[in-house]
Amino acid sequence: KSRHNGYNEGDWKHFVFNPEQYDAIAYNKVYGDLRMNTRRKMDHSKYRIAFTHLLFDQPNAFRETGSVVVLDPLLRDDAAELFTCGDIPGLGWIAPVELTYEVWGMPPREICETAKDGNTLLLGNQHAPRILPKEVNWVRRAVFQYRMKNSPRLARLSIDGANKISFERDGDSVVVEEWLRRRGFVKSYLKVEAHEPISLEQDIPVAASA
Repeated sequence: KSRHNGYNEGDWKHFVFNPEQYDAIAYNKVYGDLRMNTRRKMDHSKYRIAFTHLLFDQPNAFRETGSVVVLDPLLRDDAAELFTCGDIPGLGWIAPVELTYEVWGMPPREICETAKDGNTLLLGNQHAPRILPKEVNWVRRAVFQYRMKNSPRLARLSIDGANKISFERDGDSVVVEEWLRRRGFVKSYLKVEAHEPISLEQDIPVAASA
């Protein structure tokens, strides 16, 4: 529960509520995407249409896509190199501490690797320069630990295959998102200077939503 002061019908009052029960919408004008924290699928469509008109005064500027957040970069042959951060202003260090993935087999097996004793999965990585075995066909969830340059405090970031990113500290999200986009964990649909080249479909609108 969270208590806030608010003005209602001429009087200042105390309001007690759960902030997370309310919908949140964010538009990133640099990358051209709309992000929505809503529980109901029908609300996604409603907000997407409404904000298209409010932002651009036109219909259907956003297209719905379920693959804005991906874990495919962890399958790369050089995935261990993803965890450099010298090109990200403000980010001091980042590393994987938990990876849940599926391995080929009959039936396929789900494995969860977790770093022990405060270490990371980069320490003693037997798959280097990979981060996962070659027989992995899908990554379901990843947890990263990171530290900002101006803080000694460690924080965590989790990504799952359901198009979801969870930040432990919202105040770090702008800096960490820059790393996520440059490394390909968050897809960009507009070309941005100093980022990795991306493949743009010719028929997509100017923005995307998830």
